[in-house]
Amino acid sequence: MATLRLTSVVGIGHAEDPNPRFRKQMEDVCVMIDKLGNSHSTGFFAIYDGHGGQEAARIAGDNLHRYLLEDLLNQKLEHLLEADPLANQSMSQPAGPQAGSKLSPDGHSVGGNPPGGSKDSQLNSAISSGVRTGTFSKDKIPPSGKARVPVPPNEPSKLGTIIRKAIQRTDDVLRQKNVLYVGCTALIALVTKYTIEFASVGDSRAVISINGTAYRCTEDHKASDKQEIDRIKSLGGTVIFGRVNGFISVSRALGDHCIKNLVTCDPFLRSYPRYPAPDSVGVTANSTNELDEFIIMACDGVWDVVTDQQSVDTVRKCLKETGSPQKAAFELKNLAIRSGTQDNVSVLVLLLREISKWI
Repeated sequence: MATLRLTSVVGIGHAEDPNPRFRKQMEDVCVMIDKLGNSHSTGFFAIYDGHGGQEAARIAGDNLHRYLLEDLLNQKLEHLLEADPLANQSMSQPAGPQAGSKLSPDGHSVGGNPPGGSKDSQLNSAISSGVRTGTFSKDKIPPSGKARVPVPPNEPSKLGTIIRKAIQRTDDVLRQKNVLYVGCTALIALVTKYTIEFASVGDSRAVISINGTAYRCTEDHKASDKQEIDRIKSLGGTVIFGRVNGFISVSRALGDHCIKNLVTCDPFLRSYPRYPAPDSVGVTANSTNELDEFIIMACDGVWDVVTDQQSVDTVRKCLKETGSPQKAAFELKNLAIRSGTQDNVSVLVLLLREISKWI
């Protein structure tokens, strides 16, 4: 099989499991776009974990990255899109391969592996076509002088502001479509030449491995969190058995417009510098990425039963043994299933540096 030449990251792994023992349907939607708007250095990766059904996750998977790209083009951020002469055409043409060729008949990567062909070949075909398929938490701080310190959470870069706008626009579309009792989380990594922009709404999570140590790049929005409980109560809501008004366990989501006044879609944002960057990108740190290894993005079906460090250890071990981020993603997915998760499972592994450089 020919090796896929990626541009925004070194390698990508993707694994899903509907977990039919506990779940009747797959409600997660994963998005993998290596060249957003034909940019050679910008990738868009996302997980939308649906609840109450898959409608909200499907709509988000179809649209959110398109809204983001529209805003990037409208604001003439050529330094991000590398002024590609084809980029401006992508939003005026009907949806084609570069805008989102389809992994499955309905245009989503859901419910395991799409029919036909090997897992790796289908993943490569999807990504090469440009297809859909905060503070570091806990008490860990990246070692001084060796890894960058991100800008403060929720003081977004210009790109973070655009991501927030795309999230809000997607939520507005869900409201217009009368999506009242269905919602989804949103976990986004916009990988550019200069930064990795993280955004999260809900309890899907991104973790980065820095020299083998796990650092959380996003914050979970759960109704069991004290700050979220206080926010919900201040708006006249209640939290019953860890659920907003006894309804859902996530305190922020897209959709769920029956309780939208309580379940906001306002995201947690984090800008993580990859290299020294122009001030226009909104990054304040200046250092190298010599210790960055990979990013793990996963839904709560993983994080309910696997710790951040366990996930990094599992992926790192598999990468060292096999050199395959795809196999590493499947290993983490299998670990979550073996550990007794009762939810759908979706995993993305984004390799940031060649494995040979950090083994």
